[in-house]
Amino acid sequence: MLQQNTADAFVVTRASIALASLARVKGNSTWLGPAGACEAIMAALKTHCMDAGVIKFVITAIGNLCIVEYNKERLGSVGVCELLVEVAETHMMDVDVVKATALTMGKLCEVIHRPVEQQQTEPSMMMMVSDDDDDDDDVMMMVMMIMVSDDDIGAVE
Repeated sequence: MLQQNTADAFVVTRASIALASLARVKGNSTWLGPAGACEAIMAALKTHCMDAGVIKFVITAIGNLCIVEYNKERLGSVGVCELLVEVAETHMMDVDVVKATALTMGKLCEVIHRPVEQQQTEPSMMMMVSDDDDDDDDVMMMVMMIMVSDDDIGAVE
């Protein structure tokens, strides 16, 4: 349904909610990725990247698909990280989009702790989201992406 109706915001929203719910179960995610869900949800994200009301659900579905390593690799290969960064920059003041993006980026960048001798010094990405709601009229959010190598982390410790 998502593949045939990518341009319809209502269908994309409902399909993304359904996909996010189904993908929360690892067995479903394992099946959904190879069945084309990764490509379909990426097409939806590209089509609706300017519509915060739609993409918060699309991004949540992407995050839930990422509980399976195959889906992380597949989504990464079709440019999900770059598109999520673009969406985060565009919708920096939308709390729902920023939270969904931060959670999804966290799932995409999840690191399995390896023994020190196996760790590489490749950069990893860290995303921080701050929601300061001191004043109801003034919500300030900051999204920072920092490239940090394992050497830099070791130097701090």
